[in-house]
Amino acid sequence: MFTKSGIYTITHDWTGIVYVGRSPDMFGRWRQHYDMLVRGVHHCHALQSAWNEYDEKEFIFGVYQHCAPDKLVDREKLCIRDLQLVENIKLFNSECNPTPSASRPGGARLTDEQAREIKRRHLAGESGVKLAEEYDICSSTVYALAKGRFYKDISVLEG
Repeated sequence: MFTKSGIYTITHDWTGIVYVGRSPDMFGRWRQHYDMLVRGVHHCHALQSAWNEYDEKEFIFGVYQHCAPDKLVDREKLCIRDLQLVENIKLFNSECNPTPSASRPGGARLTDEQAREIKRRHLAGESGVKLAEEYDICSSTVYALAKGRFYKDISVLEG
């Protein structure tokens, strides 16, 4: 079933810098962001500055993860943390909103062993949502890990 509620991104395609947001109506929120950016009044000055400097066609509005409205705040925090710590992606948010701190000591990334175990279990059919909860990561990170988007050198046969 399709839901409008979830975590969304605005990505500058050329630099790869991402803005992460949450909304019970992502498409309506994108329209608000677009209107603010076009008018030059966006609350995230780093995003507004990039918008002013580059062609608007270089910005991609995307769905990061669908979730229930009551899960938005927690899922956004996990997704921001995962993008920064696991995928090492720079965020526009760091200049306009406080970034949630990671629950791991020192903001450590997943260890190779954890990444291998998540990938192995997910490929064996275990629920991505269950694994995400167990490892305190975003379910989108589980799926990206299983597809080899990061930790590309990790094989489920190693270890």
